[in-house]
Amino acid sequence: MLAFSTGSGVAANLILGRLYDWSDKVALTVGIVLSACFAPILLQGGFAMAVIAMPLWGIGYAVQDTLMKAIIAGLLPQGRRGLGFGMFYSAYGGGWLLGSVAMGLLYDRSTLALAAFVAAAQLASLPIFLLARREARRETRSNRSQ
Repeated sequence: MLAFSTGSGVAANLILGRLYDWSDKVALTVGIVLSACFAPILLQGGFAMAVIAMPLWGIGYAVQDTLMKAIIAGLLPQGRRGLGFGMFYSAYGGGWLLGSVAMGLLYDRSTLALAAFVAAAQLASLPIFLLARREARRETRSNRSQ
């Protein structure tokens, strides 16, 4: 199952990377929405649901490994990217820790609540990245006009 998910992630890296070159907004939206479906499908239970969910997990990794790096690199000037990556991955790791604790607590109480939490947390990231993208473009236009 891990190999299937990883292979799906490899394919998703190529597809999402190509889609990002065409439209970063569309690539990010598609990647996040699809990966947010992972937990609700997986938590339905059974082998068939796990097989259906694994490519979505791979897409989630593709979003993290490919799109996030491209987005951060595109938002920041070259001399500030190291700090930007450090800040992003520090927040990402802290969020992962807090999310894991919350998921562990929810798992004991309700898998439906767990699935809703996971999907909502992933979908909540979308407006943040779209706003950051808009602000970066606004700043770029402002710098060009000066």
